[in-house]
Amino acid sequence: MKVLIANPPAYLYDENRRYVQGGSRWSHSYHMSRSLAKRTLMYLPYPFFLGYASSYLRANSSADITFLDACAELMNEKEFRDRVAQLRPDLLLIETPTVSFSLLMRLLHEIKTDVPELKIAVAGYHVSGLGTEVMKGESVIDFALIGEMELTLAELVNKELDPTNVTGLIWRKGDTVVSNGLRPIDDNISRYPFPERQKHVINMYNDFALRGKPTVQMMTSRSCPVGCRFCYTNVFYRNPKYRVRTPENVVEEMLYVKKEFGAKQIYFDDDTLSINPKHLQDLCNYMIQNKVDIPWTAMADITISHENVRLMKRAGCIGLKFGVESADPAVLKQMHKGIISMDKTLTFRKFLMEEDIWAHATFSVGHPTDTIESIKATIEFAKKLDPDSLQISIVTPLPGTPFYDEVKANGWLASEDFNKFDGANYSVINSPQLKSTEIEELFKYAGGEWERHLWSFNHLKRFVPLCIKTRGVRGTAKLAINNIK
Repeated sequence: MKVLIANPPAYLYDENRRYVQGGSRWSHSYHMSRSLAKRTLMYLPYPFFLGYASSYLRANSSADITFLDACAELMNEKEFRDRVAQLRPDLLLIETPTVSFSLLMRLLHEIKTDVPELKIAVAGYHVSGLGTEVMKGESVIDFALIGEMELTLAELVNKELDPTNVTGLIWRKGDTVVSNGLRPIDDNISRYPFPERQKHVINMYNDFALRGKPTVQMMTSRSCPVGCRFCYTNVFYRNPKYRVRTPENVVEEMLYVKKEFGAKQIYFDDDTLSINPKHLQDLCNYMIQNKVDIPWTAMADITISHENVRLMKRAGCIGLKFGVESADPAVLKQMHKGIISMDKTLTFRKFLMEEDIWAHATFSVGHPTDTIESIKATIEFAKKLDPDSLQISIVTPLPGTPFYDEVKANGWLASEDFNKFDGANYSVINSPQLKSTEIEELFKYAGGEWERHLWSFNHLKRFVPLCIKTRGVRGTAKLAINNIK
């Protein structure tokens, strides 16, 4: 059996809009021509669950497997369609994000005309949130894999695509959509083979890279016990159960990617590396004991103790990413992020500065509780916080999450066009305080305010020395040129 496991193409029926596909926690795209994208290093996450599905299937089946990251290769729909027609697989597994879902359905219909015998399976956050609804609405789909896909895919392939009793699967039986129920969570994620990576695109992945290319993205754990209402973990893991890999397993992968791919840095893209202090301490101590000489950054939060931050630094940590989202307590409470406060965030930022650890803060605008005043106060707080890098996004309800259900139930959903569910461009919320168009204008305002702050003397006099220390003179020059572009 021939199986093609694919991350969708970056360009879909528009050579000037680049979609960020599998691997991203938030649904978004960039208005950027394909010719410019080939010359500009932009945010691109590694599609972890597709990579794990591919390596797990290789180790647990006799199938002929092709792994294709068409997003990293900057393919368009025609090039992807041609590749599928050339390979003629028996099964295509593709991740389908919310923002590109409708366009991908169009593409899958075209592919099905080229290869009529092809069976199509879809997976990812969007499908996990709207599984039965997706299957009922899209006849081109044969199977929907809900949640973590490795075990479900392997069982389906080993049963010669007979979906009967394959848990974690929704499938079509004639005109009837059948759900086989959720697959039980696998506790032992250390037993999985390392996710499949490819040398010809390894330099395309870019997320919190401070030491140059390639910065290889890894995960040391799965899920998060906090349960923020807007987060993908609500739909992808359903009943989120936090699980960790052993320090030995993580360090083995670190050494592997350094040797095999020449990794200059690791980025730990856990939902939050710091949620379990014992796991964090065990991992860092093991790195120190085994003299793992690889700098790394991580997704974290502001609750890490100063002692643990110092331990992380000794183990090689050079940067931390953390969510702030808003400066308004009412907004944070509604988001289920009550642990955050301005004072705590400022204290955490100051400590990172003292330790020479890069701080990357994330903010979002357009929550139903937001007002013009709260958004302006948030961007003023961002400037006061003065992180070394910053991300601002538009709050976007991910289908299937409690937040999406709340927005829809209250009549706040401004559009059901998934192509507008784009946290880097559009708002799909008409809140009691703000219309979607007002939110989009405030988002642009926030970005402009940050850009002005970025080039201010007060920011540069602190930032440039850290940037040179972290990235080197050449890396600092490249960052400046990229920001000017």
